[in-house]
Amino acid sequence: MNSATDRDDARFVAQNRSIFFRFVCGTGDATHRPRETEPT
Repeated sequence: MNSATDRDDARFVAQNRSIFFRFVCGTGDATHRPRETEPT
């Protein structure tokens, strides 16, 4: 496998992981903010 491709994949996975964790851990935060859920 190309090391460059592996690096990009790792970066992509890391970004998705941070976003995923933010979503999971921020569920309560999202519930606190109904503005984001309801576009007014």
